Amino acid sequence: MQETVIYFSITLWKLRLLKIIMLFIVLLLLFSV
Repeated sequence: MQETVIYFSITLWKLRLLKIIMLFIVLLLLFSV
């Protein structure tokens, strides 16, 4: 059970990180134009 919770939190953290990276890329594209 504990391992599942840890795995789930890591997955959420990765998704959050991915969202931030995507937002950053979009901002870079907007500013480069």
